[in-house]
Amino acid sequence: MKFTSLGFILVNLFAFSQSLESRSWTPKLKFWNGTLNKIAHVENVKIISLSGGMIPIYETKDLEGEVSLPTQEISENIPILIQATYKNVNYNKVIPPKTELQDAKHEIVVYETSEDKKILNIKGLVQITKENNFLTINKLYLVRNISNPKFTYFSKDGLEVYIPENAENISAQLFQTNGMPIPLQLAQSSNRRIIERGILPGESSIQISYNINFENSNTVEFKDILTLEKENTSIIFLKPTDIKVFSEKTIEEMTDNEIPNGMRALKVDYGKDRTIVLRLEGGTIEKKNIPSERKIQNGKIFDTPEKSILGVIAILSLLFSLSFIFVYRNEQ
Repeated sequence: MKFTSLGFILVNLFAFSQSLESRSWTPKLKFWNGTLNKIAHVENVKIISLSGGMIPIYETKDLEGEVSLPTQEISENIPILIQATYKNVNYNKVIPPKTELQDAKHEIVVYETSEDKKILNIKGLVQITKENNFLTINKLYLVRNISNPKFTYFSKDGLEVYIPENAENISAQLFQTNGMPIPLQLAQSSNRRIIERGILPGESSIQISYNINFENSNTVEFKDILTLEKENTSIIFLKPTDIKVFSEKTIEEMTDNEIPNGMRALKVDYGKDRTIVLRLEGGTIEKKNIPSERKIQNGKIFDTPEKSILGVIAILSLLFSLSFIFVYRNEQ
């Protein structure tokens, strides 16, 4: 038994050491301006290893056109991130951990910037999940940068989103056209939060989640303000489905067959003040065998799905899929 255990450990250590083997790599890059259709000059370039985090490998400034960077030692089986900065906006490209792909020439397309919000078409969705003593709010903004010629939207004032002052466990991500999630640090501005990121041409999504604690489990109020959307209406998903909803604003129950089991969908008119207050009453909350908390080395994790990052991502992914059914169905 001891020999078998030792053999198992040695095999795994060998496999781990294989994944850390390094090789020489000479990055070949090309920078192109997608707005002006010509060679681009970028202010800064970083090469980053995505080995369980973001580990800088190399950084340089002022590059133009086609270049070969100094040879680097990189770990095999680890993806690489190339990040170029142009006019205060970062442009990312992830290279998969395959030798033939890494050794190819990589084009980084950058764009001129615009502060005109008219180039952004933004739709919003909200999901409210009621638990025993808290609400989980998941908000999804579907963003289309429709500029032609293509510009990146970037403003020093950023994009404002509403998050209540009593919100907890706030997390936010930006998904750009390259599919890489970018964690967002939301700056505080009075009762609003600011997204200080450029929005690239094409389709993107901004995903925000937070919790609101409450004492009276029977009646809860939820307040929301539209800040990015052009229209005064939004779709709100509810869970559980038997929650009673009251509001002074117009609410339309949606009966689409494509609404998933266990969820309701409401079309809500926020009105001219672009504000909604919903009073939520009742609702059958599922009982779960959940430890209050499980300790792990160097931190804690919560087993409640709606409070975990994985749970949030799963819910937001569902919302993203539903968005094309409920939001853009009639726009084509």
